Parts: sequence; structure tokens; C-alpha cells
Amino acid sequence: MDMILDGKRRKLTANGVERLDRKNPGEPPCLGEVAICKIWLRQFGQPRATLNRRCTSYGYKHGVEKWLSARAGRYGGHISNGAFIQAALELGYDVGLSKGALNVHINMASESFKAHHRYIKRIDKRREERKKEKTQGFRPLG
Repeated sequence: MDMILDGKRRKLTANGVERLDRKNPGEPPCLGEVAICKIWLRQFGQPRATLNRRCTSYGYKHGVEKWLSARAGRYGGHISNGAFIQAALELGYDVGLSKGALNVHINMASESFKAHHRYIKRIDKRREERKKEKTQGFRPLG
């Protein structure tokens, strides 16, 4: 996907936003990862009027990975930076380049990540409670 950011043409790849003059641009984002990011954004994303410069797409993509792992109860898989950016763009979020060439800032409220962290803590707490229930009354042989 080609785009214009900060007055320059850029290409969105799985790595993130790359310059068009790069000799070997990366592959496009995986559509399955984009779909997962859209689910996360719909559940936790809270748009705001201006770009949030406290977090980049790279940080948010790690949040999606943690969310996947928490839901699965094990490692949930990799999400690319570009997949998160594409999902945000398709859902109407604004983006602006961060100082790191591949990452972008998004007009998403910090509360989005707070809600995400509360959700992860609830899942972890439930998992621990279930683990305790299974081990209660267990007596080793011997």
C-alpha cells in the first residue's frame, strides 16, 4: 500500500512505513494479522483528536501480541508493525511518522492501553484461580 506521510510517498510493508526509494522493500502485511489487529482496535482503541506521541505502532503491536497470548493461554503469535498500521488506517485512524522511520504515531487515547492492561490482568487472575482450584485437594502419592 502506497501512502503520503509528511509530504513524502511511502510504502507500507510488514516492517512498517518504508521509503519508496529503498532497493528491497519488504512484503506487504499479512491480512490475517491485519484482521486480528482490527479486533483489538475495536475492543480497546479509543480515537482522539490528535496523534498520541507517547506510543508508536510498534508498542501497540506488542500489546496485540500480549492480548493474543493471554487469550490463548500460551504464546499467541507474531503481529507485524505494518499489520497494526494497516488495520488502524482501514478503521479510519490518523497516522504520522515517528522519528523511527518504520513506526507511526496514531490518534489513539492512552486509555486504550490502560483498558488493554486491565483486560490482561483479569485473564491472568482467572487463570491463576483456575490453577489453584485444580491443585486444591491434590495429595502426592508416597
